[in-house]
Amino acid sequence: MRGRGDGHMRWGHHSGRGGGRYLGRGRLPVMLLRLIADEPMHGYQMMKALEEQSDGAYSPSAGSIYPALQMLVERGLADAKEEDGKKIYAITGAGRKWLAEHARKKQERAFPDASPENPESRPWSAEELRLAEAEWIRLLVRAESAAGSHPDRWAALRRVLDKSARHLSDLLDQWERPR
Repeated sequence: MRGRGDGHMRWGHHSGRGGGRYLGRGRLPVMLLRLIADEPMHGYQMMKALEEQSDGAYSPSAGSIYPALQMLVERGLADAKEEDGKKIYAITGAGRKWLAEHARKKQERAFPDASPENPESRPWSAEELRLAEAEWIRLLVRAESAAGSHPDRWAALRRVLDKSARHLSDLLDQWERPR
């Protein structure tokens, strides 16, 4: 998935309008940098990529994307050039450096006690995360196949998935609760 960088996209709370979702404060510029770190894009491509990556949970508007892009350009973290009548945005060296520093600081804040003695306290590397996600998907595909046309198997699979989703949702609620 493009634009993931070192972690997951995290979506904010429901907005009052249209039932959509918004990114938490300051997240949009980071997500845009992650997108253009993979490949230069124009604003519309970024809007579609963010919507696609969130499975439709976040549908950014031009009114949010373009001011954030302008801010990135003004700070020297992105460049914009005209190509076929469209502005194409690309990350700069300073943008890559800022993104790496942002990820490092985020990890230090999230895992202040991470140490070699306590391996579970450290975040997964991007590769470890991809492998874990691939394993989950592999197991889910196997379970779907094994369920076949047996309603009781589908019910059991649904209970497992619903329970997992509830656990993750509860965990996120705890983590995102203001302190």
